[in-house]
Amino acid sequence: MPIEWKHNELLSAQISSALVTKIKVPISRDYNFESLNTLTSERFVRSEPLFSEVGAVKFFITNSVELIRLFTYGTFDERIRNVSNNLLSMSESFDIIHKTDEHIFFQLKKQPINSLFIKGIVGEKLELSTKTLLNLILGNNEGSLFMKDFA
Repeated sequence: MPIEWKHNELLSAQISSALVTKIKVPISRDYNFESLNTLTSERFVRSEPLFSEVGAVKFFITNSVELIRLFTYGTFDERIRNVSNNLLSMSESFDIIHKTDEHIFFQLKKQPINSLFIKGIVGEKLELSTKTLLNLILGNNEGSLFMKDFA
């Protein structure tokens, strides 16, 4: 029998979900000579200019950027470094730790698949809102009539 959205009623629902948590921590970098493709935001490292004080210029620019960030964002960079160091100290909790020049990517161990079967009460029409579905998938079942223990 084909489904006609205006005439057929929802009899039951089955939901299966798996949770994977990913954390991306930005890294502040030292100044480097680069070019930027404005269409793709792709960066290209450039060769350093050919003058004798290039190291001093890079040091000055790096320190200036750090000082501006300190005045603009306060201790944000220090707190981000602390967060990433704390996460790195708990490396056994993560499936994947990947470091690039822009961020450190952490992926927590995958949670087991959570399956729910939802059936309406006899004589009542079953209706599920998006909010209810999200609460069920995320495990926020408190106060809900749909409890996985009844499945």
